[in-house]
Amino acid sequence: DQCRPTAGFAAQLKAASKRGATAVLEVRIAQAASSKRRAIMSMVEDHLSSGHKVVIFSGRRKDVEDIGARLKKLPIVKKQSLPIWAAHGGNDASERQEMVDQYMSSEVGCVLVGTGDSFGESLNMQDTDAAFFVMLPYTPGQLRQWEGRFCRLGQKRPVTIYYVIAESSVDEHIADILINKLPAVQKIVNDEELAEAQDTIAGLDNEDEIAASILAKI
Repeated sequence: DQCRPTAGFAAQLKAASKRGATAVLEVRIAQAASSKRRAIMSMVEDHLSSGHKVVIFSGRRKDVEDIGARLKKLPIVKKQSLPIWAAHGGNDASERQEMVDQYMSSEVGCVLVGTGDSFGESLNMQDTDAAFFVMLPYTPGQLRQWEGRFCRLGQKRPVTIYYVIAESSVDEHIADILINKLPAVQKIVNDEELAEAQDTIAGLDNEDEIAASILAKI
């Protein structure tokens, strides 16, 4: 039930099919994102009940806006007046910086939602308890940059990073592409964190098993 996408994608897919493969992929990504929102809300609510500070990274502006709106309706957020920030590339850089400053200085549970690309290397959020990557980036470099927002000098607390993947969706195909790229990059730069990310994203110890499971769904 938590992996059921929201309605309205049939019409979008039909329209996208007339525009080409890229348009269809975008709709499929949005569809996968919508199927994860209920589960993400539940997990974030658990963290907020423990007073944790949370960051959610997506890859699409519309997804950021939707998640931000849903978070503000959570009972614990409304009851305790917990701060929620949501921003993407459509927001001015100074506005995003101000959100990060407020997030970093907050001493209560809170959530910052944004696109991974809009919160670049200069915006550090190392005072974070949990980070959710609800849309996987396409390249190891992007993944490393997203993780780098939290794991860096001056980090005040341990952070748990969640890679949220919807089963039987385009998510699995994107994850497969990323997993195949990680070993080569890790070998070149000797990056242990990327090596650990590969196993986490896969969700399986045996790479052959995950490859077979993805191929079986194609």
